[in-house]
Amino acid sequence: IQYPERVRAFASLAGFVPHGALEFVSPNHLHGNSIFISHGTQDSLIAVDRARDAVRILQEAGAAVTYCEADVGHKLSIDCFRSMETFFREH
Repeated sequence: IQYPERVRAFASLAGFVPHGALEFVSPNHLHGNSIFISHGTQDSLIAVDRARDAVRILQEAGAAVTYCEADVGHKLSIDCFRSMETFFREH
């Protein structure tokens, strides 16, 4: 996020931090931002490890990360959908 002050909360579905983006993520860069990440353990397009890495990277940048992982492919599970609804109600 280039301008984190413009966003309070957002969701990343089957997301990851792209290679080369780390230069834009400094410690506390995302302090005050809440991020929901959902990923399927059976995703054949984007490895689940990329999402797990994103959680760590974004937390190190100061974001409050809510992570939902489900036994699905490259899609949003119903459980993670419900978690995302709760996330946005709270943020």
